[in-house]
Amino acid sequence: TAPGVTTPTTTAPGVTTTTTADPGVTTPTSADPGVPTKPVIAVGDDDDDDSATSSTGIDVQLLSGRFTVYDETDGSGQDQNSIAVQVDSVREIAADGETVVGNTGDVKHSFETLADQVFNITFQGPADTSVDGRFGGIQSERTSFSTVLMSGVGNTVEIGTLEIDTYIFAEAGTIIVGEGNSTEEYDVDKQDVKFNLKLSDWNFCGGTCGAQGDEAAEFVDVSIEIKGKDGAPVQDAEKGTLFDLGANIDLVLSTK
Repeated sequence: TAPGVTTPTTTAPGVTTTTTADPGVTTPTSADPGVPTKPVIAVGDDDDDDSATSSTGIDVQLLSGRFTVYDETDGSGQDQNSIAVQVDSVREIAADGETVVGNTGDVKHSFETLADQVFNITFQGPADTSVDGRFGGIQSERTSFSTVLMSGVGNTVEIGTLEIDTYIFAEAGTIIVGEGNSTEEYDVDKQDVKFNLKLSDWNFCGGTCGAQGDEAAEFVDVSIEIKGKDGAPVQDAEKGTLFDLGANIDLVLSTK
């Protein structure tokens, strides 16, 4: 079975979700630091048992944090149905929910690209199901990598930390996405992948940023590009959150 993609994102103040017509889907989401987004990439066999014939791999580029989900049978760089995921930009947003803050001045709080950002692997191994209880006890392998976003002259000012967690499920089951009364359930198959993005220790622009030194931020927009290798995404006419990325790969955006 060819890969499919499911991408839920959590509710957060000022949430926005947009898509592009390019051969990738970019989904900016506004969130308070410490609130992770929770996408799921479904790359396992599309059935309800644990007999997936593919073996999913994740290839992380530590320069930029871009990672590729691929079938290990073909190998990284050879799987024509692989999915590439990268953080396109990280921008602070003013209280109006639209104005980008901190993209000028000596100490910038908005990053238009992470291409030169160095990430470090912080964990590789079986996920702790007691900690990741929202997975309903489903076994998975976790790879985590993070970077500290720096700014100022000589990159001496810490703006915040961006952490990415990826999970490869070792069995089929149902996971819950969201918090409290705002949740969604997703069925996952063996070899499916889930990933979280989390901002922490964020140093918000507090009225002293920008060229005039008078900008303040309330939100952070994280723009994520999820890209397949076959064609531009096609939005489903009935389900506005469903996109076909080509090669039988689907992308579903959560409303939570």
